[in-house]
Amino acid sequence: MRWLGAVQSQDFNAAKWALGLRMRNATSALIEDAFNRGEIVRTHVLRPTWHFVLPEDIRWLLELTGARVNLRCGSAYRAFELDAAVFKRSHAALTKALRNGKHLTRPELKDVLNRSGVASDDNVRLAHILLRAETDGVVCSGPLKGKQFTYALLEERVPEGKKFSHEEALAELTRRYFRSHGPASLQDFVWWSGLTTNDARVGIELLDRELEASLINDVVYWNSVAKRDGGPTRATEAHLLPAFDEYNVAYKNRALVLDPGVAPRVTVWDALGPTFTVAGRLLGTWKGKLNKDVLKIDLNPSKTLTKVENSTIAVAAEKYAAFLDIRKTIILSLLFFLVAGVFGADQSMGQRRNSALVCKRATHAALKPAPELSYPCDEQANNWDEKILKLPARLTAIKTLTAELASFNDAAWWTAAPMDLGVCDFIQKPGTLTADQKQNFLDGDYLVWLFGNDRVRLVLLRDPCYQTEYGGSNAFLLYRHGNEVTVTQALDGFFSRADKPLNLAFAKLNAEDIIEIATWSGGLNPSLTNYYFAIDTRSNRIVPRNLFKGEHGLSNEISSAMLMGDTPATEPLKLIRGKLLAKSFIVYVDDANGKIDDNGRTLARRILRFDGKVYR
Repeated sequence: MRWLGAVQSQDFNAAKWALGLRMRNATSALIEDAFNRGEIVRTHVLRPTWHFVLPEDIRWLLELTGARVNLRCGSAYRAFELDAAVFKRSHAALTKALRNGKHLTRPELKDVLNRSGVASDDNVRLAHILLRAETDGVVCSGPLKGKQFTYALLEERVPEGKKFSHEEALAELTRRYFRSHGPASLQDFVWWSGLTTNDARVGIELLDRELEASLINDVVYWNSVAKRDGGPTRATEAHLLPAFDEYNVAYKNRALVLDPGVAPRVTVWDALGPTFTVAGRLLGTWKGKLNKDVLKIDLNPSKTLTKVENSTIAVAAEKYAAFLDIRKTIILSLLFFLVAGVFGADQSMGQRRNSALVCKRATHAALKPAPELSYPCDEQANNWDEKILKLPARLTAIKTLTAELASFNDAAWWTAAPMDLGVCDFIQKPGTLTADQKQNFLDGDYLVWLFGNDRVRLVLLRDPCYQTEYGGSNAFLLYRHGNEVTVTQALDGFFSRADKPLNLAFAKLNAEDIIEIATWSGGLNPSLTNYYFAIDTRSNRIVPRNLFKGEHGLSNEISSAMLMGDTPATEPLKLIRGKLLAKSFIVYVDDANGKIDDNGRTLARRILRFDGKVYR
């Protein structure tokens, strides 16, 4: 823990294995015992999610990054009407209830808060009340009570440690990160630490003599001069990495760990789930299933594994079994798959990973540069303030942009596949992408801004002022009919903590064409949200299609909580099946009486069924 600085731990069991992987002879029981004794604490630092930290580090880490976590949660605080007065009352109630060494679960604290006049029946509102108590240094993790997490008063649970000035804390966090995660870029450090780019840059400057720089693919990477050398990675060494492991989650750009020329099963969500590596390269995903005293490991490899690779993965599986204190049979099940992504009707990201990416001359000639939304930012407003969405200058700029998009009526542009246009936009000249360029295009920071087919296209454009840290964007649907193009703004001020968080798909409902925009988020409570549209043949425009009947009437929008380890049978929001709308689908919702415990979040499974007109 001291070496890494902090370890993401919203998935408690995965975080225990993340530590166990980096220790000698560690077991799940040993790490859990250390957690229960308070030798490891769990709280919200760095980013809006839980992390394991050492007791001696928790206070200076909170002082350095707590305000940034609160800033990122600002929109949620406002949505749940959580202001300074509410937090003052909730902090007082929590302090009184936990005083004298008491350790209470989340349901118990919900009752405490409700009795004190702080409404907490909504589980997401409750989560943000407790998050704020953590970032303000009021509470932290207590010992487990059965399988439930508890909270304790920080001042009682953790003795006072060494105090750091702001510069000392900044230097220490920078030192810990590059010592344990280097080589890494400035943007990797910004992503992991939650610091501003300016503070991160200052941290690097403070360690001028402790860090060395190297240039890789035109990006500066920093590494600790005194970094502990564990020796070269063996050519066949394998690791079963847990969900949210630091090897993947601690970097803004994760392309460097992908095996060149093959296609790991990397959806936005799967990339943060359990993955396995051989010789340092990510080769696929895995799932562990425990049945009494037998551990079964299901592998989803990105290529046909060699006998040597299978053998070394078996050794890694044995290490995981020993960590869980499982001494009997380990079964390896190799499951091959196809990666499905939707760039157009026949353009899948997965299909293109194993072939050359080429910008043809005809496609380059048809290329139109992505238009820009441009308006002056209000320097007095925070970038997450929703008032930005209503600025007169912004509304005028969107009208101008809509008119510009309506001029995208060139037949060659519509005929070219969106992904091929993306390749030309990336390379800016005819030619074939090199291996490094291909990897950066598929898995780097390139913003995929064009989706669709030869009739309907989605254009995703950055917003210069709104939610800039989370890729604040605006989505427009273009519909081509003859030589005319009509434009509909589909998403206004969309943002997400996930990489490449949007997809487009099409389906039929009787004779009606249905358009699905699927989005997903990261953060404290990761979720999926889909939006549905149809073509109005009278106006030749794309319009919202209200497919869902809920408590507040009809809507074209449907959301679900996101569960780790979904199978095809339990995957939420699976509305499109075989290019037709399904008769029913699953969603997961917050429910205090739900049967699903998702790391302290109580959820219920709901099935929505189509009645011929809407889903209910």
